[in-house]
Amino acid sequence: MAERVGRAVVVAARGWDHPGWAGSYYPVDLPESWRLAYYANEFSAVLVPANRWMPPAAGGPAAWLAEVPEDFRFHLELDAALLARAGTESGELQQRLGLLGAQLGGVVLRPGRPGQSPLLRPGASWLGCPVSDLDLLPSLPRELPPELGSTEALAPVWWSGGEEWAYTPAGVKYGIIEAGDALSPRALRTQAERFRDAGGATLVFDGRPPSIDNLRQMAIVLDLLG
Repeated sequence: MAERVGRAVVVAARGWDHPGWAGSYYPVDLPESWRLAYYANEFSAVLVPANRWMPPAAGGPAAWLAEVPEDFRFHLELDAALLARAGTESGELQQRLGLLGAQLGGVVLRPGRPGQSPLLRPGASWLGCPVSDLDLLPSLPRELPPELGSTEALAPVWWSGGEEWAYTPAGVKYGIIEAGDALSPRALRTQAERFRDAGGATLVFDGRPPSIDNLRQMAIVLDLLG
């Protein structure tokens, strides 16, 4: 397995427990409870959907850490609906976030509707850790309007549907590519170079399910770029 520490651009999937990966990525006889460990043996980060970690019944950080290496990083989505109720539930969320310690890579805020994120900026301040936003892209001009620019508490996330590549602003912490099908090596290399030149980021592949080929090929490209 390639060296995983010190890479400016890190590849990750949005979630690891995809039914569509059973038999294609995960061996047919692999117990579901072993999927995170299997995934973490190949990749060094994951973006965890809000419905996978926020509800208490869904399990969470306390059980994950025993399944992954110390250099593995969890990036957590925070649902806007729950953030709006942070006054009564922020303590529990902070506690669950704190369980990850140094293995918490950051938190991504997913608004419930387009344009909602500026209204949620004040509510994100209690997190005390990096928060980014998924709704500022893809219709992003080359220069961010001041009201949508990065702030101490909230930064934009680069997004692409897999075909049209948006401009990659410097300082972006996350890039999201929604592509269930395999992308061309040229397209993957282009994005790897853009994120490297923009200062690095966690590059997340999403889809129904995300294409494992995209994750693997991007990891190879990043290793070749050094």
